[in-house]
Amino acid sequence: YIHHIERLMIVGNFGLLIGVHPKNLIQWFREMYVDSADWATLPNVMGLLMATDGAGEEHGDSFGSKPYAASAHYIGTMSDYCKGCFYNGRKRLGEKACPFNYLYWNFVGNFQNQFQHNPRMKNAVQMYRLKPKNEKELIEKSSVKFLGKIRERGTDRVAPRAGTARNR
Repeated sequence: YIHHIERLMIVGNFGLLIGVHPKNLIQWFREMYVDSADWATLPNVMGLLMATDGAGEEHGDSFGSKPYAASAHYIGTMSDYCKGCFYNGRKRLGEKACPFNYLYWNFVGNFQNQFQHNPRMKNAVQMYRLKPKNEKELIEKSSVKFLGKIRERGTDRVAPRAGTARNR
């Protein structure tokens, strides 16, 4: 079981930001969680996360008003999921920067042409476009490096956490 907020804000958001195909994400939820019935999972993944009804552009493609993409700042503001995390949710780039931050901005940059006319994504696109060129390059480089580690190592390994002894 996973709470629908965790399903959307953490797991689904992560899948969206790293480019998991919606059908693969739906299948993963079906295999992982007992409560992943199609009546709940399909609208959550296709409609809320991907902001699509799956019918394609010729049918409006407009179930959601925006993709459910979020940075660590939003996650930290809306929940306590970042509490005690190895990564620093306030850090956008560099060592210990939260991957949700650079993955989010990489996502916005990759889809800025599609998002520029969406009223709910317009500000994010404008903020991305105002970033200095070197920051955009670091965002992309950090995202590529992170995704490379996932491909190389898989997702089943847990990195040693800072302060583990304190948390026992």
